[in-house]
Amino acid sequence: MTAGKGVHERLERKIDELKEAGIFFALSFTVTRSNFAIVTDLDFVSPSVRAECRLFFFAAYTPVRAEGDVSATVEVTGAGGKVTGLRLVEGRNIEPSVADALFAAVRDAQSTAGDAVSGATATSNVVLKAIEAATKQ
Repeated sequence: MTAGKGVHERLERKIDELKEAGIFFALSFTVTRSNFAIVTDLDFVSPSVRAECRLFFFAAYTPVRAEGDVSATVEVTGAGGKVTGLRLVEGRNIEPSVADALFAAVRDAQSTAGDAVSGATATSNVVLKAIEAATKQ
C-alpha cells in the first residue's frame, strides 16, 4: 500500500502546517476487505490521533458494474462467512423488483450462480456481477 515516493512526507508537512495555523484536519480512508484490519487497527490510527486529527472518514469501496444502459452498485453485508444482507445502493435502469428477486435468490443459495430473472437478463447480469464484485472487496 504505497501512495508514491515522498507522498507520506508531504502529507506530514501539510498536517504540521495546518496545526500551526490552528486549522483542524480530517483523514479519509477507503476501506476494502483486504485493508480493513490495517486501517482500523489502533497502531495505524494512533499516530494521526496524536497528530491531533479531529475527524476520520472510513468509506467502503463499492464497485459499480455496468452493461449497456444498465448499471448497479450493491452493498453486501455478511456474518460468519455468509451473505446476510444485500442493498441496491444505486442503479440505472434497474427494476427494484428484479433486484429484490435476485437478492433473495443469492441470500437463499449463498451464491450468485443462479439463473437470471426472466425478461431481465441484462439487469440480472449487472446486479449479479455487482454482488460478486462487492463480496470480493
